[in-house]
Amino acid sequence: MAGVASLTLLVMVRTGSRDEPEKLAGISHFLEHMVFKGTQKYPTAYEVTSAIDSIGGEFNAYTSKEFTGFYIKLAASHFQRGADLLSEILVRPRLAANDVSKEKGVIIEEINMYDDLPPKKVADVYERLIYGNTSLGRETIGNRNSVQVISRKDLLAYLRQRYTSGRLVIGVVGGIKHAGLGLSVIRDSIGQAFAGLPRGKDGWGKPAILRQAKPAVSFFEKQTGQSHFILGVRTFPRGHKDRYALGVLSVILGGSASSRLFTEIREKRGLAYYVKADVDTYFDCGDLSVSAGVDTNQIDTALRLVLEQFRNVSRKTGEGSITEEEVTRAKEFLKGRFILELEDSHDLADLFVRRFLLERKILTPSQYLSRISAVTRDDIVRVARTIFTEKNLNLAIVGPYSKTHRQRFMKLLTIEEIMNRK
Repeated sequence: MAGVASLTLLVMVRTGSRDEPEKLAGISHFLEHMVFKGTQKYPTAYEVTSAIDSIGGEFNAYTSKEFTGFYIKLAASHFQRGADLLSEILVRPRLAANDVSKEKGVIIEEINMYDDLPPKKVADVYERLIYGNTSLGRETIGNRNSVQVISRKDLLAYLRQRYTSGRLVIGVVGGIKHAGLGLSVIRDSIGQAFAGLPRGKDGWGKPAILRQAKPAVSFFEKQTGQSHFILGVRTFPRGHKDRYALGVLSVILGGSASSRLFTEIREKRGLAYYVKADVDTYFDCGDLSVSAGVDTNQIDTALRLVLEQFRNVSRKTGEGSITEEEVTRAKEFLKGRFILELEDSHDLADLFVRRFLLERKILTPSQYLSRISAVTRDDIVRVARTIFTEKNLNLAIVGPYSKTHRQRFMKLLTIEEIMNRK
């Protein structure tokens, strides 16, 4: 990145919560915590953080369903130090037994924190609903029981089995030329730093088997004045030919402050502070979801408005159908946000490393932009008509509701609001 004096070093490992045995649910996230507690060269958490702080670096990590990421952002002149630090925590972590014991308490408190955050909790309820009794349906952080039983032996075994050369992709983005670093120097430095990785090939586990014959509803009962819901549908796996049309559709529905749902639910009626649409994709499946937090007395109204828009965007013509202006605006929104990501070394590293890790290929920025530009109104409507069907609806709610309210919400989902379309 010309004119940039910093670097991001990002390591992504092709392992996440969907790769875990149920009895050790959350071990990917647990290991992400533990590698920062000390290494052979930096024996304590204090020494690890001091080494990073001493060069003004910024570091963090994150765990998802299908991968785990670790990064350091620092002055480009400290590239060698950054490579050394990252390799230390991933290749030579101590995983001391007393640190494992203490970190269990930390993670359980993290679980408690998320349970007290309805927008986060409803996402867990939704994933369990839409992905069922599969590893995708489990919470990435694990649960109190599984976290308690994870041992140092389990962590060491998981590290050796999953953190292998075939599962890691390493990205270096930023002021490479500014620091006078040649590509051969970078390759040699990375190769030496990570030489201790066990060898091993990548590979996906068994695909999730998901079937749905009718709408589904799930609750997490919590006495609140605000109800949080996610209404979503199953869509396509990563790499599907309609992935770009699905992305544009998501923006039209709830991806921006000028989107349909933001306008109808927040701006016109003042029913919610947040309302948005999201797309998640995995190697074998995916989903599109709409989430919002609304007054408990207004949840039925908000859900009807979402269903109404599901119906409208599925119409080929007529009142409420998608306009060419909306398509253009949504495409330009996606392209503009993508271009903004190219300005930050971490965002750019995440973009390229994640795509290569999960798909073993990289699209150049111009290729991505051209694929967004190629999406047509007909593509979007065809995708909407495919995914927005009554039997494909899944509703998760956190609020003062229990199983006694199931019929009320099932009735909302089966009033054929989205079926009355032409």
